[in-house]
Amino acid sequence: MVTIAIAFHNAGIFRSSCFFSMTLPCQLLILATVVVAALGASCSKQEPVRFNSVSTFAGANGEFGEPFGIAVKGSEIFVSDGANGKILKIGADSVVLEFTNGFDTPSAIAFSKNGDLIVADSGSSTIKSVTASGEVRTIAGVENNPGIADGNAQNAQFNGPIGIAVASDGRIFISDTYNDRIRVIEDGRVSTFAGSAR
Repeated sequence: MVTIAIAFHNAGIFRSSCFFSMTLPCQLLILATVVVAALGASCSKQEPVRFNSVSTFAGANGEFGEPFGIAVKGSEIFVSDGANGKILKIGADSVVLEFTNGFDTPSAIAFSKNGDLIVADSGSSTIKSVTASGEVRTIAGVENNPGIADGNAQNAQFNGPIGIAVASDGRIFISDTYNDRIRVIEDGRVSTFAGSAR
């Protein structure tokens, strides 16, 4: 699986013989197909590998307020809905169900090595995890207290974290947007991996 993170407004994306436009695409997942979350379109689109057509896979009935992040586990697709503070789950039958809620602008999502869903909860400036049963807990950051602080994960501070990536060794990388840094969570601690204040 390859994940490509992009953020362009009204961008055209060219792949082979296919050209299409969308508003603020956030993440592409290349599997047997490509799934696109398009902000503003309020739906997820699925593109065959041939890249010669685009079809709506889910969300045509307005189930999404602001689809942002996408993560895949088995045959299920998970989508963060920033506007509604929810994580939604799309089954192989394209039916959209609420997986869990209570977030403040959830952005990027990714699965950890133990199978929990990791969420960059941008509005609360925290990083959260969701178990398979939908139980949510904060794993790093102080709720609604943006700032910049490394150290113990529970006392660390982020400012509008948006991107998430989980490394093969289990480290969780975060794009800490308004701090202009890439942060990493490892063994219960947060450190700055790259970047510095402007």
